[in-house]
Amino acid sequence: MDYKKKYLKYKKKYQNFKIFGGAESYIRANVEDDILQLEGNIINYEANMEYKNINREKYISGLDYIKSKVFKHEYLKETVFENEDDVKEKEEKKNLLELITTQFDNCKNNYWLEFVRQASFVEYLYNSTMRKDKFFIFPHTNDNINTVFSNDNIAPDYVVHRGRLRPQIFYDFRNHFLALSFRNLMMLDYDKKDYVNPESAEKEIINKLENLQLHFSFLLFRTDRGIHIFIINKPYEYNSLDSVDIMRAFCADPFYTAFSYKCGYCIRTNPKEQYLDDNVAFFGSAFLKNPPVQESEHLPLISQNVLFREDKAFIEGTLDESILSVLESFTIKSDFFKEDIQLFYFKKSDIDKDGTVNAKLVFMGCKDDINNDLFFSALQQYIFIQFFKKIKRNSNPGDTDYVYLFEKGVSEQLFDILNKDNKINHLRNDIDTIFRELDDLYEVIIQ
Repeated sequence: MDYKKKYLKYKKKYQNFKIFGGAESYIRANVEDDILQLEGNIINYEANMEYKNINREKYISGLDYIKSKVFKHEYLKETVFENEDDVKEKEEKKNLLELITTQFDNCKNNYWLEFVRQASFVEYLYNSTMRKDKFFIFPHTNDNINTVFSNDNIAPDYVVHRGRLRPQIFYDFRNHFLALSFRNLMMLDYDKKDYVNPESAEKEIINKLENLQLHFSFLLFRTDRGIHIFIINKPYEYNSLDSVDIMRAFCADPFYTAFSYKCGYCIRTNPKEQYLDDNVAFFGSAFLKNPPVQESEHLPLISQNVLFREDKAFIEGTLDESILSVLESFTIKSDFFKEDIQLFYFKKSDIDKDGTVNAKLVFMGCKDDINNDLFFSALQQYIFIQFFKKIKRNSNPGDTDYVYLFEKGVSEQLFDILNKDNKINHLRNDIDTIFRELDDLYEVIIQ
């Protein structure tokens, strides 16, 4: 006898009995009272944060706010409705989460209490310092000293520009990096250092994802420390706890999950200060479906001389030009860099049935299930990584320090200093040019 199946059957019957007027219905009433109180907490916190007019007698902390949201979310997941479609949808979501969790069964840090802890910390950071330190390049809604470095610096809404949903593009003054933030392009970020054997971590992750290809489509990009995986078959709104459920099931980094829930799916696009030689992200994974038989045989679409540092990140040798030789490109005349910049991209039609481009694993899933707008968004982040990676600190006298030029432009913008050669205006012109070029290529990219 399948005892689990029998248990779930009687559990559902008991829930119906309890909720729809059974003898135990007083339990339901007590829970409803709790939910009403928690809804009051949520409304109170959001009103305080929106108007910054905190009534200390009614004030609740970010921790209480997140706890209230999670408790209500979990309660509603277990509530049975009369509408059969609602019940079916809940069951499908539950089964999908169980399937993902089965693959990532060694995850030890993605329980709800850990998310609540991290999310309340993000709330604290966001409302105390984090939002003050952002300068939004696109859309440019805070070009004023009264907003940047103040509590009034609230992230702008995601905008539809020329008919397409655009990412936010912002600069973080604390660590000098540029980033994109997407509203519904979920990214899973895995670091090799979190695995016992960093060298085999990517293969381990990919083996888990292979068993989920009937339900998800994944686009892969290698990073200096691991792998970025974009889910491109279905949009997941960043500020939904249903999306958090998915990220938790995939054993995504708990802090990044909490950060995404507050700030959107953010992707760094230029090198970190301590790793200036970092290329940020690479086309596809480091995994080859059919590795060369001979050790000296040329590896298509992969960098040579891969080395591991003591901190278990890996660094690249000279970038193999064959990575780019198979990709198409367009060139813009950059106002910011004062030179032509060639930007490489790939199309859906470039991906073979096994998910590879020239033997290198790029995609996992069914191509027919790809959401074209999400695929296009993932290509945008790849383009902007190529474009922004030169904006980094340079200590060599002969090299241009583009971070200095960028921050000088921000300074002139914020303090209203007249300069026809303002670098921020030049950069925004370049961004607009990239958006326009990509828009013209949309039909080609998704073919």
